[in-house]
Amino acid sequence: MEYRGFLNLSVLGDLIVVPIVITHKELNVDAEVVIKIEYKDNTYLGIGKSLEWTDAFANLQKALPDGVNIQCCMTCKYGTLCPYGNIPDYILCSKNVVINDKDDVIDWLDKADIEDIKRSSLSLCEQYAASNESDYTYNDYLYYLNH
Repeated sequence: MEYRGFLNLSVLGDLIVVPIVITHKELNVDAEVVIKIEYKDNTYLGIGKSLEWTDAFANLQKALPDGVNIQCCMTCKYGTLCPYGNIPDYILCSKNVVINDKDDVIDWLDKADIEDIKRSSLSLCEQYAASNESDYTYNDYLYYLNH
């Protein structure tokens, strides 16, 4: 399966958009996922096995030059994965709630209108804030980035 779209990169503070191709060998847990982008005449790959793409995005970020950062819902501190299952290109925006742990995520989802908070992992909005160690996010991206 192949997804094509566009990815936002922050390059020394300036936002640029590059084409992206995300390929799944198979749609199941632990099947290889490859993310490919072209930037400044170079091809960059992120390779992982997470169906939600978290490890592949982290692998791609590690491959990019210093000062070039991925900016999308997957890398945002509000980008929340679904605790009920693994779905490619599916992330939930928690920018209007306080999330401190997985129980908060479940309580929030029990009350939320999913259609209002559902996003593509590649989306970007004006409230983007990079994932960090200080804020809880139900998303493995930062874990994979740091390991």
